Amino acid sequence: MARRSKLKRAVSLAGPGVQVHDRRATDLTINAQVAPVEVVDPFGDRIVVMQNLRDDPLFGMRARCQIDQAQYDGGRKWQKYMEDCEVGNIRAIDPSKEAVDGGRCPEPLSAQAAFAFQELKKASRELGQIDESIVRDVLMHRLTFVQICVKRDMTKKGDPDHIGKRFREALNVLAVVFGCTGRGPAPKVHIGNPREGRVER
Repeated sequence: MARRSKLKRAVSLAGPGVQVHDRRATDLTINAQVAPVEVVDPFGDRIVVMQNLRDDPLFGMRARCQIDQAQYDGGRKWQKYMEDCEVGNIRAIDPSKEAVDGGRCPEPLSAQAAFAFQELKKASRELGQIDESIVRDVLMHRLTFVQICVKRDMTKKGDPDHIGKRFREALNVLAVVFGCTGRGPAPKVHIGNPREGRVER
């Protein structure tokens, strides 16, 4: 019952002033982690649907009000730029076929991919090595804060909270770098784990 009461509020992804049709699923599995979200269907109507939180940690944090809209938008832009940088049309090696010399010419770098590379380079410079690796673990590899601690051999009780704090700070930096907020340049902040040393960003 507590879960249902928390999920009554829908996360709006569309503008105000239009009627919303509620088409949320009611037959959810026992271990389902979902939240209602407003989307625009192919016919232009707004509908409320249930979105999975398990495979989308960024949306999960937004639905639980752990991050604000600017942080969410910064994380989404980082994910979009990473997708734009992926190399397309890569085929796996088929060992059943005869090997031949040569092959297709490499694809030229598109303007969209070049822009994405530049934006990610800017973000990497502002984040620093440690925070960028945390962002990659959460947004690319979909790891939880506990899994990140296990990966880094961090065994203290408060380490997942520390990783979560650093991830939210990294989202603040991404929001500023990608222009998702009206603030100025990101301030230099001293945060760090005693085992990692103090890190200046």
